[in-house]
Amino acid sequence: MPKGCGSNLSISDPVFLALNDEACRAKKIIEDKAKKELSVARKAKDIELKKWFEKELKNQKHIVISSNQFLKNVHIDKFSINSILSHIGSVEGKEIIKDIKTVLKDAKHQKGKDQLLDKKKPEKNLQRKIKRGVTGYRYYKSDWNGYEVTISMEDNIHGYEQPYSFKLTKKHRKGT
Repeated sequence: MPKGCGSNLSISDPVFLALNDEACRAKKIIEDKAKKELSVARKAKDIELKKWFEKELKNQKHIVISSNQFLKNVHIDKFSINSILSHIGSVEGKEIIKDIKTVLKDAKHQKGKDQLLDKKKPEKNLQRKIKRGVTGYRYYKSDWNGYEVTISMEDNIHGYEQPYSFKLTKKHRKGT
C-alpha cells in the first residue's frame, strides 16, 4: 500500500491518494520556495557584511591582531571574510563577522589539535592551499552570542595565521 507524503499512514482509497499527491506537490513547492528564500537571504547578508568589512579595512590590505594565544600574528583580509561566510549557513550566524576582532581576541588555543598540511592526502583545493603558502592548521575556541565558536586558522609560510572557518554550535542552557 502507498504511504502518505512523509508519513507512516497507509492510504488505499483513490480519493485520498489523489489528495495525498496534491499535498505532496504542495509540500515540495513550499520547501523549494523556502530553500530559495534562504539562499537569497544568505547571499544578501554576505554582500552586506563584505561591504561592512571593506569599510572596516579603511584602505588597508588586512587587519592584524596580535595576542598571546596566537603563535603568529593573525591577518584578516577579504579572503578570510569570504571563506568564513561560506562556512556559516545561518543568516543570523553570519553576523559574527561584525565581532570578528573580539571573537579572535577571546579565543583559546586548542592544544594538541593542530595539523600540518598533508600533501599526500587527497584534499579538496589542495593545490590552491599550497599555492597560497598554507603549511598547516591551528584551532581555537571562543564564544559569541550563545554559540561556541570553533575557529580554524591556516598557518602559512608568510609568517601569519589566517582564519578560514568559524563553526558555530548553539550552547545548551542548563536546566532546559
